[in-house]
Amino acid sequence: MGAGAGYWDLVDSLADSVVVAAQVRHAALNPAGENILHVTVVTKDYVRLALNWALSLERAFAAPAYLIGCLDKVACYDLAALGVGLPHILDLQNATAGGPAIVLGEPEWLDRSTQATARSVQALGRTGRFWWQRLSLVRMLLREVGPGGLVAMSDADAVWVRPPAAGSAWRHPTADLIASQGTFPADVYSAWGTTVCMGLAVWRSSSRTLALLAAVLDDLARTRDDQVSVNRLLVQLDTAWAPGALPRHGRTALGVPLEVVLIPTVEAPRECPPEAMSALQETAVAFHCLVPKAAADKETALQALALWLVPARDRV
Repeated sequence: MGAGAGYWDLVDSLADSVVVAAQVRHAALNPAGENILHVTVVTKDYVRLALNWALSLERAFAAPAYLIGCLDKVACYDLAALGVGLPHILDLQNATAGGPAIVLGEPEWLDRSTQATARSVQALGRTGRFWWQRLSLVRMLLREVGPGGLVAMSDADAVWVRPPAAGSAWRHPTADLIASQGTFPADVYSAWGTTVCMGLAVWRSSSRTLALLAAVLDDLARTRDDQVSVNRLLVQLDTAWAPGALPRHGRTALGVPLEVVLIPTVEAPRECPPEAMSALQETAVAFHCLVPKAAADKETALQALALWLVPARDRV
């Protein structure tokens, strides 16, 4: 962490954050694959969770490349005050029509269908705007890291434990999307017995993922939920899962030829009963436990599970 002495001029942080993304390009293309551009997006209520997320990355990886996008000035200020280095802070306060693509100086990626979504992004409601802005940022960063580069978007309450082992599903060499497993939306879970969880997902930069994300951003105008859009679009693309395979491995049969890999639950746990935590610590790469929605309750739950790394003195 860099020294956090007060409030920086956050306009300058935009250029610095793009530099971070550019610097990670070659690392993301490294076949050894430990270095991924990690991203989370938060509002002011989730700043301490974002700090815990960053501390877990710094503990798990030798030199993690990460960005924390803040959707209000207070979040950016508090992150700086807590010691998050300026290059890691990305001010997204003005992410409205065009979202982070405009903030980061690359509006041209928006195709016609997605521009329609961008113009009406304010009509998505608070939660819908959050998902739209987050996936818009993912798509921009995928263009920044270049073909084959990796961008991992995770919720701020995710906690990273260790780098993925060589040969694990996390390092699948050809997958376009590597994600943890969920149970929502119910209709997709009923069909597949699992779903793609957007709270912990690694995207590989390719024309395929850029096309899928453009369709997802378009579909969000209707669903207002990124996980619903991603999963139902994959259903529409006739994703077929290899029988009996661990990890679960799927390919789309229609349209864009996407390859999807789902992480075994022991490596990305969602269910985190206290009595099982000792065993899960031996297998988990990242925890994304089902915890209450309120930020303060999330912090309490993570403390109880020994997944809280923020020193008691770091208060905002």
